Formats: sequence, structure tokens, C-alpha cells
Amino acid sequence: LYAHYRRHYTPNNAYVVIVGDGDAAALAEQASAAFAGLESGEPIQPPRAPEPPQMGEKRVVVRRAGGALPIVQLAFRSVAATDPTAAALTALSVALAGAGGGGDAASGRSSRLYRALVDTNLATDVDATFQLMKDPYLFWVEASLRPEVAHREVEERILAELERLGAAPLAEAEFARVRRQLLASTAYPSDTVTGRAYRLGTLLSTGAAASIGAWYQALAAVTADEIQRAAAATFRERGRTTGWFIPEDGAP
Repeated sequence: LYAHYRRHYTPNNAYVVIVGDGDAAALAEQASAAFAGLESGEPIQPPRAPEPPQMGEKRVVVRRAGGALPIVQLAFRSVAATDPTAAALTALSVALAGAGGGGDAASGRSSRLYRALVDTNLATDVDATFQLMKDPYLFWVEASLRPEVAHREVEERILAELERLGAAPLAEAEFARVRRQLLASTAYPSDTVTGRAYRLGTLLSTGAAASIGAWYQALAAVTADEIQRAAAATFRERGRTTGWFIPEDGAP
């Protein structure tokens, strides 16, 4: 997956993002002077053919010595950042595992997977991630298990929660909570100069949006029905790769 990751984060177009209190024209001239002497490299050739569709579930089990907790990880084939469902998939990740930061609710304690796995003492932590990429990528779901818990039990519980999300829209109260977390996780990091530059660079290089404001508006427009449809389209058996990490004692 590393080569796949590098390819998706290495677009042919390069962007220099400058944020701060300054004259835009003067900053553009400074940037041009700073980078004008660099020679451009050979452009990356686009793939000759699209990646073929996955025709069924793939499974991998890794057994290795170490003190890490057991892990169950599911990766689903997903879409590029320019896809119309990208905003709904971002909201879907919040519904599953929270948005991070901003108190207990935003850190995931009210999310589907936290309540299904952490509150029931099956896992120590959970995560769900949809990354904005310029090419179709993956939607990740992961849980770190408590040592005495079986991988199969956690995997089945995750799949049940994913199926629930694809079967019915979020209830009004849950959708309102997810929407607040989603918008806060977009607005708050943009309060810092570094966060604003990083977010804008990501949006521009992947084609997700032309500005932070445009991406915020796209997220704000997501509906509960769109989240349900995104879940149903993404969490399919034939597009799933399931991995188990099983720590072992002693040398590998």
C-alpha cells in the first residue's frame, strides 16, 4: 500500500500555499523568486489503464512478536476527492468514530464504533478514516482489541455497525451531533496559519475544493440520506480487504 499511497499524494501539479497577513501580489512575487531557480522534474505518467475492480474480499493475517495489542482492520475500495460523495464519506467517518478533538463527543465517545466496541470492553480504541486523494483510494476502519477478545467477534461487530449505517439514515439527533462535529473539525484547525495552509494545500492538490470555504459548504450540505447511501455503496464485501494482527510471544 505504500507505493499506492505515494502515487496518490504525488500529483503532477505542484502548489505553493502561502497564508498570513501580507500583500498578496508581493507574496506571490517572493514565492516566484524563491522557486524560480528550481528545475522541474519529469512529469509523472498517468496510469495506462484504470485499476481493475476488486472481485471479492481479500484477507491477510499477520503474526509477529511484540507488545502491541491485537488489531482488526478493514479497508474498503472508495472514491477520489473529486467524487460527489466525498463529503458524505467524510461525514460517514465521523458517524463511525468521531472527528477528534473538542471534548468527549468529538473525540468519538458518542460514535457508533466507540459505543459498540469500547463501551462494551471489546476494544481499547477505534478509528474510521476517509482521506482526500486525487485518485480512488480506501475507507479504513480499525479497532485495537483487548487481549482476551477474539478477532472474529470484533470483526463481526464492526460489520454489523457498517450494515446498520447502510440500511437506514441517521436519526435526527445523531445526525445533528455528527454534523456539529464534522463542521467543527473543519473550522477549528483552520484557525492556525499552519492548519489553514495544510488544509488548503490538501484541497487544491486533490481537487476536492477550490477553497476551505467551499469545502466547508460541501460538508454543511450533506444530508442523513446521503450518508446512508455512501455507506451502502462503500461497505460491500467484494470491495473489502480484512486484516488481523495477532501479536505473539518470543522471536518471530
